[in-house]
Order: sequence, then C-alpha cells, then structure tokens
Amino acid sequence: MRKIILLLSTISFITVSCHKDDLIQNVSSYSIGSYLNLVETENLLLDATNAAASTVAIKVKPVGSELQKVNIYAVAGGPDPDESNWKLVKEVSATDSLFTLAVTGAELAAALGIPITDIQPGQQYTFYNQMVTADGRVFDISNTEDDIEGQPAFNSVFNWTATVVCPYTNNMTGEFTIAVDQWDGNVGGKIEVAAGPGENEITLKTPFPLSIDAKDLIVSIDPVTGFASVAKQVYGSYPGAPDISAQTTGSNNFVFSCKETLDITLNHSSALGNFGNFRYVLVR
Repeated sequence: MRKIILLLSTISFITVSCHKDDLIQNVSSYSIGSYLNLVETENLLLDATNAAASTVAIKVKPVGSELQKVNIYAVAGGPDPDESNWKLVKEVSATDSLFTLAVTGAELAAALGIPITDIQPGQQYTFYNQMVTADGRVFDISNTEDDIEGQPAFNSVFNWTATVVCPYTNNMTGEFTIAVDQWDGNVGGKIEVAAGPGENEITLKTPFPLSIDAKDLIVSIDPVTGFASVAKQVYGSYPGAPDISAQTTGSNNFVFSCKETLDITLNHSSALGNFGNFRYVLVR
C-alpha cells in the first residue's frame, strides 16, 4: 500500500512540475537485468557426521540477460543483507538452461575460515547468489527490485539457507537434563527419556513435572535428518487451566543424536485458548 501511495504521489508531482520534454521517451535506454529462477531444491541439509563431504544444492534457471557466472557467497546464521559480512565460496559457470548450485561443507568451512568441526548440528548458513552477466554487469539483492525477490510469481532465488543435522541413531534414552524450559522455567531438572512406543519415537517422561497430573510426551523423529515432531498431546494441568496440550511448531525441531540433544519449540494450548510457543531443550 505504501508503494502505491508513493507512486500516485510521484505521478501527481510529475503532472504539475514537469514538462513533456523532461520525461524519458526512449525505452531502449533501459537495460535488462538477470535473476535465477528456482527449479528444484535438491538438498538443504548438511550432515554433521560427514560435514566435509556433505553437499547442499539447488537447481536453477537464468531469467533475463545472458549470464556468465554466479558467485555464491555465504554467511553464518540466517539471512544477512549486509554484503560486507558475505564470504565468497565459489564461482559457478552459468548456462542458458538448467544448472546446479552446489556447496560442500568443506567449501563452506574454507570460505568462512573455520575448521570443519565448527559446523555443528542446529547451525544454519545462508548462501547468496550474485549474478554476473556476459557483459559484466552484477545483480544481487542489493540492486534488484524487491518485488522480484518477494513475489511468488517470479519464483526467484537470491538466497537460500542450509541447516546442519545429524541422523537419528536410537541413542536418546536414559536420564537427561533440562537445559532450556521457557514454559515452566524448570532449568536443571532431570527427566527420563524412553524408547518407543513406535519405531523412531521416544517418550519424554513427564517433561513438565511442575504441572498437575503430569503426563508423558511422545516425540517422532525422522531417522535421516533428526527432524522431530510432537503431535498435539495433553501433558498436564495448572490451577484454573486444565488439560494443557503441547505440539511442535515451526521448522527448527530436532533430535541431535550425535550431540545427545533434543531441541524443540512447543505450542501450548487448552480450551481456554492458545498460550504461545516456548522452546524446550534436553541435554545428556
């Protein structure tokens, strides 16, 4: 809406303040830029147990002016538009059809100047694509219209984020310590984790013991990625708030077998309403 108002104001200003010969009449004075269309996400997960060889990749197709190459930059963490923080990972020769942008953990570590052992489960790395045209012009998020980056119709990919994971190895049983409990504040408490009841499932034995009639929570785990999910389950009650349920929310829910850590965000709710999202972390 703000852009529409700004456009209307600009048109009004031109109408009252400019002469006909002040306006650009020749559209050939404009040039065509370039961006990448995301065709397929091949893999956005780095395996911490084999970080050096693990590869993340996307398949893209160029749109606009002919491309010479794509420079891939990286930054630790989520999106960071400050180009001074970007580190060049590699240059990829472009074609006029489909091609793949791929980065190994070894290439990422070298670009960031860190040992490969610093690539740990739960970390995220964001890659930025910088398009270089055949005539030497450069396009990235810093000089491209926001609508091209944000509108789904363009399906553009100026940046993409990889997450470090580790496969589930059925070692998440026994006594664990509550490292983060944003809901009850029971940091330092001890709970038992049991196998099952199903395959690639674990049971958190009364993870919120401060509740009344505390019950267990079952966590399902993707054995390849360690992604964790909790279906909506009642885990207990509080004075004036009976039958509180919890379920995972968001995309950053993991069981990291290689670190013997569970890190999930749970949404708490009951018949009284939704109480919000709160992180819960267990460590060995």
